[in-house]
Amino acid sequence: MPVRPTHREVLRELFGDADRQVKLRVAVALLAICAGALLAALAPLALKGTVDALNPQVNTAGVTSDALAFALAYVAALSAARLLSEVRPFLVGAAQQRLQARFSRRFFAHLIGLPASFHLDQQTGALPQKLNHASAATQLATSSVLQTIPAVIELAAVAVVLSQLHQPVLVGIFLASAATYALIFSRGVTAVRRSSQDVSAHAISAQATLADALLGVETIKSFNAGHEANRRYCNATEALERSWSSLHRHRAQLGLACAAVFGMSVAASVIVAVAEVQRGTLSVGGLVLTTVYMLQMVRPIEVLGIALRDLGQAVEFALPALEILRLPSEVIANAARTPCKCPARRGPVDVHLCGLRLSYPPGSNVLDGLSLRIPAGTSVAIVGPSGSGKSSLARLIVGLVQPDAGGAFFGSESHAMLDPTEMRAMTGFVPQDIVLFDDTIAMNVAIGRPEALPHEIEEACRGAHVHDFIQSLPAGYATRVGPRGLKLSGGERQRIGIARAILKAPCIYLLDEPTSALDAHTESILLEELGRICNGCTTIIITHRLAAARRAQQIAVLEQGRIVELGTHAALLNRGGAYARMWQLQNGNVSTAATQAQA
Repeated sequence: MPVRPTHREVLRELFGDADRQVKLRVAVALLAICAGALLAALAPLALKGTVDALNPQVNTAGVTSDALAFALAYVAALSAARLLSEVRPFLVGAAQQRLQARFSRRFFAHLIGLPASFHLDQQTGALPQKLNHASAATQLATSSVLQTIPAVIELAAVAVVLSQLHQPVLVGIFLASAATYALIFSRGVTAVRRSSQDVSAHAISAQATLADALLGVETIKSFNAGHEANRRYCNATEALERSWSSLHRHRAQLGLACAAVFGMSVAASVIVAVAEVQRGTLSVGGLVLTTVYMLQMVRPIEVLGIALRDLGQAVEFALPALEILRLPSEVIANAARTPCKCPARRGPVDVHLCGLRLSYPPGSNVLDGLSLRIPAGTSVAIVGPSGSGKSSLARLIVGLVQPDAGGAFFGSESHAMLDPTEMRAMTGFVPQDIVLFDDTIAMNVAIGRPEALPHEIEEACRGAHVHDFIQSLPAGYATRVGPRGLKLSGGERQRIGIARAILKAPCIYLLDEPTSALDAHTESILLEELGRICNGCTTIIITHRLAAARRAQQIAVLEQGRIVELGTHAALLNRGGAYARMWQLQNGNVSTAATQAQA
């Protein structure tokens, strides 16, 4: 089990993004808050002086200049303390927003740098909720830290002034009340932390359920599964509601306990103070001062308790995000194996797959000792039945998953020695499922080369036979494609995905089912164009459609994670093995096709 971080470690992570501007604002805010706390603590002394100056038993001259001076000092101290407290949100608010923004950027950059296997294990929508909770934790932690120091200063000032009254019983009541508050908060904070942990977990689950349903809204509608989707979301939100109720209950119990201590403390101090006034050992102003301080003492003590409570809640809210930040990125993981930086490649490279083994998920052999050599500048088609490991092989080549054993060599260098970003810069990857972002067509095509000029984007789209379609749209290349590109058809998305790869002008083209969503006529035209574009490049076509595979110089047949046949289209047909059987199922007579291929 991972070691649970301490409060100090959590605060270090949350405040680790504080720059000079944030630190300056927080420092000024802290000075203002401390000055306000000190003024608030000393203001009752001026009130005592006013009452004593107006006491006819002490001063028979009526309203004196001393009384006016004390009264003005009391009003000035309270006004200044209030003014300084009102300045705090202006100073702290901007610092909190800056901290949250910088933390969010760091968290997002780290997420992008994590291996693809991490993202496959996450619930849809859970990661944004973890970030939201971490942002809320930053705000809670900042407020807690800024409240703690002024509260301590105010309590210390109150304790010093009370000690000067030479009333040990009142000082004892003050200390006993403070100790009781500390005991209540120490126990209450533990309960609040447990409830906060439940709130965080259930909020993440509810957000994940919502996001998952919205992404699959077409499937829900198609199968009339709205009732089931509602049931799942209701269960998630009911669990969240119960956890919030538990949190509010513990906070209320904490507040009620504090209220009880407050009432008993004030009652005891008033009784003792009145008795001391009757004995003549305490002035009326001292009675007022004692009562005000016992009333005022509650505020800094409760502020301390609330700060500890909120800090505990902040820790629980931040932990899911901090656990992710502790995970090593794929670049750092590979850096442990002393990667070398290779010069930019402009020509084709050899691809050598040697004894690859991959269990994905663990326990299922997707690739079982696969070996294949693809000379630089040649094309190979990898075919095989569903579940034979074709798409897993594509993900491995592009570095989205790592093999359990064996290696992939690009030129003379192993994938284990290459930076993943460099591997992907070499490869123009067209995945089976094309995902577009809710932005313009131009942005989606140029995602791998954001600096590309408009005419380069158009040229790539011409190569993918999608330019004419784009030009027919009212907004052309500025057309927004909607979430995941759902405003476009599958074939249109697929051709935009091909245009992405063409625009990169890579050393290796890796095409995973590049024409599966196209009709036969469009597929034939596009394959012809791809043959021209990929000519001279190392090209890997992964497909189950043998009409696309036959154009490759070599065809590898993949079954149960191994290459069982390798050769040209004609040679494999003549052999009469697995490829020939696949061809027969898709196209009819094998012998006729073999004769045509040889001719």
